[in-house]
Amino acid sequence: MKRPFIGLVALGSSAALLLAGCSGTSEDAATASGDDPINITLVYGQTGQFSSFTGNLRKGVDAAVEAINADGGVNGRMIEVLALDDGSDPTQAVSVLTESIDSGGLPDAVIPGSVSNEALALLPLTTEDELFTSTSATNPLVNDPSTYPFVFGNSATQADLVASVVTELKADGVKKLGVVTSGDAFGDSVSSGMQDAAEAAGIEIVDVERPDPAALNLTVEMQRVQAADPDAIYFEFTGYDTIARALEARVAVGATDIPIYGGASVASSPIATLVSEEALEGCQAPASNFTIKQEQEPDYLAPLYEAFAGGNQSVATGGYGWDAIHLIALAFERAGDDTSAQALTDAIVSEDVPADYLAFFPTGTSYTADYRFPELREGSLTLIPCDSEKVDGLYVVD
Repeated sequence: MKRPFIGLVALGSSAALLLAGCSGTSEDAATASGDDPINITLVYGQTGQFSSFTGNLRKGVDAAVEAINADGGVNGRMIEVLALDDGSDPTQAVSVLTESIDSGGLPDAVIPGSVSNEALALLPLTTEDELFTSTSATNPLVNDPSTYPFVFGNSATQADLVASVVTELKADGVKKLGVVTSGDAFGDSVSSGMQDAAEAAGIEIVDVERPDPAALNLTVEMQRVQAADPDAIYFEFTGYDTIARALEARVAVGATDIPIYGGASVASSPIATLVSEEALEGCQAPASNFTIKQEQEPDYLAPLYEAFAGGNQSVATGGYGWDAIHLIALAFERAGDDTSAQALTDAIVSEDVPADYLAFFPTGTSYTADYRFPELREGSLTLIPCDSEKVDGLYVVD
């Protein structure tokens, strides 16, 4: 049963919490007036193993909220965000969201974690409470409308992301591949996606290593991959520290002569600042095109780019936050007075997401009743050297 949202919010980039007052019954929440804010709860690892990149996610969220509110909000309603720290722990994620709902009531929408581990733990709760949900999780288990009817991905599936790299592997003549990815739900989606894509491309996977992403040393795993004599290595982790440890382990075992390909999370990291030059030898990763510096950046993403100006953090992770907020905003804009989870869901399924709206899908995308991830269209990603220079959060590629 749905419960009302009391209105505990964190505005903009502030960590202060403000009590905004009761919004009434669940029926009232489903037909909110133009004076009521759109309350979004963001659950993510402000601390813990994912904290190395979640600050960038929050930058994207804040940039989107500020841009939308500055333009008058959504149908006259301002967006307010409550950020909850789950310590990068799925169990804690459920606890903090449950506590927030019990003490403050239901939000209008939820962004459930920054990775699949958190999302899969939270989705039963958001589904039970009939909350519209936008997630950057890439695990295919999320894409199950019969189980999670109000959930929409704002990232391509891990299967699609991996398949784009496999296309390049095949073009580069790779016949045998070693895989190193985390021993968690995120790694499950990477591993299964790679198995399917490699088989379809006629590439043999000679070894798969699944270390604990919190492990301090990945040398043993990299030694086993090296011993399998692959033509190339594919590696993918979410945490920046783990990405760095994997690359340095490749140096430690003397495997820099084996080309290594990272996944989308690797491309989203400030990888050149994390490891030695030697560790980056022969390393490539697939960058979304909006993260590569152009002669003319798209105007609609100007607030997002501004949030990363002057730094070397990748704008990519911010893009997930930007897209999560914008997908929620689009649902509320289209649904009008009926803001029930079902009405918001129908609003996204009934019509394509327009071009020049989402960061990762500049030409637009679509969702259906049976498929809740956006389609990765041809030309959306570019394989770039891992040592590419980064200026104002954007890769500079010759």
